[in-house]
Amino acid sequence: MLDPYLPQLPLLKLCETFNIAVTSYSTFGPASWYELGAAKDMGTLMENQTILSIAKETNKTPAQVILKWALDLGCAVIPKTSNQKRLEENLKCYDFQLSKEQINAITALDRNVRFNDPSSMSPKLSIFA
Repeated sequence: MLDPYLPQLPLLKLCETFNIAVTSYSTFGPASWYELGAAKDMGTLMENQTILSIAKETNKTPAQVILKWALDLGCAVIPKTSNQKRLEENLKCYDFQLSKEQINAITALDRNVRFNDPSSMSPKLSIFA
């Protein structure tokens, strides 16, 4: 999992060092955890003021901004959607650039929050965390 609330920069650096490709899933944040009430103290990324401001500056959707941010960090992304319109929208994240300042502003949203932590199930699984 990699999203603006959990960018995992040390992990990305380690993977880059060893030439390991990183695939970002749940790039839009812990959406299902909001439904369960586990993320109630955090606003959704789609409603985050930093994301909304950058979306307005770039004339893109919040989803496109988040996808572009993850791509700019060097990740492959696998956004989940079964909605045709959003699928087409997601594919349009390649036709604009984020500035270094915008990338840094999104990365600064880091809250180091991990909702799906394998090590909480068993210490033997911490290698997957």
